[in-house]
Amino acid sequence: MRLQVVSSREDKGHLDSELFYFLPVHPRLSDAEVMGQSQTIKAAYLPNHAADLMRMIHSNAVELVAVYCRALEEVWIKRRDNPLLLVQPEQQWHIIEDPTTQPAFAGARQKVRWPGGSITINPKDEERWEAAKVMDADAKKHWGTHR
Repeated sequence: MRLQVVSSREDKGHLDSELFYFLPVHPRLSDAEVMGQSQTIKAAYLPNHAADLMRMIHSNAVELVAVYCRALEEVWIKRRDNPLLLVQPEQQWHIIEDPTTQPAFAGARQKVRWPGGSITINPKDEERWEAAKVMDADAKKHWGTHR
């Protein structure tokens, strides 16, 4: 399970709480790794609620697939009529193993308002982060980061 944050604020004597699920900027990294390599918690996670982000990504992916299918159909028809029109590459792209060298994903349009003041996280996450020393001022000593 990824980071869950409960934001609570009191407004006119009424306590209002909201649960947010956040996804890390680099999804191949664990929460501890992404926290250890980030300056702040806000820099480590996308500024979108995970459910909103997945809905937007799904919608964009469906639209993108439809556009590409139409374009590929046109290219296939042209290539079928003239096979020498497109030269095949000698090799495929190489695989980039280090996820931090890839451009970071900045999220989507609907941003959530980060809770002000303090946040509450799962005590198990707190224990993991404390053990991993991701919140230490000298985290770069442990994680080799730019902190």
